[in-house]
Parts: sequence; C-alpha cells; structure tokens
Amino acid sequence: MPRSTPRGAALPQIRPTRFWEGVLDVVSVIAVVSAVGRAEPVPPGALAALGVAAVGLVLRRRQPALALVLVTAASAVGGFGWPEATWATLALWVMAQTCLFSVALRSDRRVAAGAACALAVTLVGQSVLAQSNSVVDLLTFALLTWTAAVLGAGLAVRAQRDHVAALEAARRAEARDREREVGRRLTQERLRIARDLHDAVAHTVAVIAIHAGAAERNLRSSPDDAAASLGAIRTAARTVVGEMQQVLTVLREEGGTGADTTVPGMAAVPDLVRSVRASGVRVSYAEQVGPGDLPQAVDVTVYRVLQEALTNAVRYGDGSVDVSVSQDVTLLSVRVTNGRGHAGPGAADPGSGSTGFGLVGMQERVSAAGGRLRVEDTPHSFEVVVDLPTESTRQTA
Repeated sequence: MPRSTPRGAALPQIRPTRFWEGVLDVVSVIAVVSAVGRAEPVPPGALAALGVAAVGLVLRRRQPALALVLVTAASAVGGFGWPEATWATLALWVMAQTCLFSVALRSDRRVAAGAACALAVTLVGQSVLAQSNSVVDLLTFALLTWTAAVLGAGLAVRAQRDHVAALEAARRAEARDREREVGRRLTQERLRIARDLHDAVAHTVAVIAIHAGAAERNLRSSPDDAAASLGAIRTAARTVVGEMQQVLTVLREEGGTGADTTVPGMAAVPDLVRSVRASGVRVSYAEQVGPGDLPQAVDVTVYRVLQEALTNAVRYGDGSVDVSVSQDVTLLSVRVTNGRGHAGPGAADPGSGSTGFGLVGMQERVSAAGGRLRVEDTPHSFEVVVDLPTESTRQTA
C-alpha cells in the first residue's frame, strides 16, 4: 500500500512515459539514419529488415509484445543474413532495445523479464555465430548489460509511475472522505439545530395557544381569568425567547462544540410540569431518582423527552397525563402516558408520523445518549417510554 503524502504536500514530479519513449524514438531514428547514410551501401535484405523493424517500432505503444517479436525477428534475419552490415545490425539492436523498454512499461513483469532473456540470447547468438565473437568477449558482456539496463530502466519508470498514480488515487480518496465527513458533520449540526429550535418553540407555543384560547373565552365573562391567561402567555413567550437566545448564542460561539450546555435538565422538570398544569392539563408526576448528578447527555435528554411528550399531551390528549421518572442501578426510565382527546378538525395524530419532527427528534436524542425509545399507540392512549443508561453502565460497557 502506498504511503500517503502529508496533507497539502506536492506529489512527486516525474516525466511522463511518453517523454522517455520519445527520447528512444529519436535514438532509434539516429541509428537508422547513421546506418543508411554511410558510404558503403546497405544490402537490400538488411534494408528490408530495417523496414520491418520500423513497423514494429510504430506498433510498440499499442502492442509492445508483438512489436518486440517483429523487431527481434528482423534483427535475427538481418544479423545472420548480412553480418557484414555492421551498422544496420547495430540499428536493429537499438530498435529491439527500444521495444523492450516499452514491454517493460506496459506488460506484465514476468513477460518483460522473459522477453529480455529471449532478446539477450538472440543478440549474443548473433555476436557469437554470425560475427564469430567469443562467448566471453567484451561485446557479449556489453549486450547482456545493455539488455538488463533497458529492462531495469523500464521497470523503474513503470514503478515510479504506478507509485505516483497510487498516491494520486489515495489523495482523491482522502479528499472524498473529508468531503463526506464534512457533509456528515453539517448534517448532524443541522439536525441538532432543528431539534433545539423545535424543543425551544413547540412546547411553549402549544402552552401559549391553550392560554390564548382560554383568554378569548374568558375575556368578557371572567376578566380575571383572562388576565391570568395573558400573564401565562407573557411568561411562556419570555421563556421561549430565552431558550432561542441560548441556541443562537451556542451557534455564534466561535469554535464552539454545539453541545447542549445551556439546556435545562432534571432540575427544570418541576417548572415544566407547573407550566403544563397552568394550561389546564392535569399532570400526575412521580420521580424516584437517586442522589448524585446524572451524565449531562442523560440529564438533557430526560428534560427534552418530557418536554416533547408533554407538548403532545397538551395538544392531542384528553386533559390528563401521567409522568414517572425512575432510576435503578443501570437505567433511568421515563414514562409519559396520556389519554387520547379531540384536538380539533385536521389535527394530526402524535403517533401517525405526520405531526412534524417531534418524535423523530426525540428518537435521535435518545439514541445519541445510548438509550432506547418505545412508543405505545392504542386507540385510547398514547405512551412514550424511554430507557437511558446511567454512568455506571457506560463505565462497565
């Protein structure tokens, strides 16, 4: 696996393979021109071998193996058939080595190694058999070294090219992963903002709506009751404005984590229950929570769950709701049960999924705290049950 480069670091700069192949093309052309342009004429057979080799040289980028076979065959025919045409033989050897370089660049490494061995045997055979050189001659050593160097250069350029390509692929993958992570965090932040705004507004607006209806009914018949309802509306409005300011403050904090550091917890539940009772709903509240502080995530989640469940009870219930909060060694359980009422024509059902995002946000909060949410929906009642792990559970997990 390629080692990834540091973020922002430039990738290694290498010359493209077409540059090196272009250089070898120029060398091959120079070798052919030198062979043909000499004073002594080149035999027609050697010229034909050079022509076949030139065709292979053209094919080497698309079919390097076939090109090497053609050039090697032409080299063998020219070298054995007209050994006196030394410069033509040398040009054929140069073109054969050029094709070997392309094979090393584009073919399997084992194929390239086998092709290099075959070419080396062919060239040494021409030197020994056609030109009567010794097997241990310096030319034999030079041909073997030349072939090995061309093979090694081709494989090295290929390895460097593959390494840079792998680094580029890894960088692109890293960039995609970063984009996905940013998108995921933005989505989580958007959902958190939506939950906070919903929690801050929905409950208080429901209470305001009930008190506004009571004030309207009692405006002429019972001005004192109407004034009390208007006072409750004012108090509720101040509460929701305060919570919205807390949410906006967290959003404006530079480098803030967005945590619910300003959201009320269990300590604010009695005030929440009193506000619901003030709207005319009968609330039975029982709390059995041991001493000691709860984890912040659990503390906030309990308050938000009760706030949403009581809001649903105010809007859709029959005017009474039972709330219980209990804690044992491992879990803190919240249970809110209300009877079904008639919220008016067109009112949504709290359990139907059409009321908006209250239950969705509740599920997200409970899951984030490591708990479980159950909703019991019957024709006569609606019940929300939440189980949240305590600190001891998390430590032993």
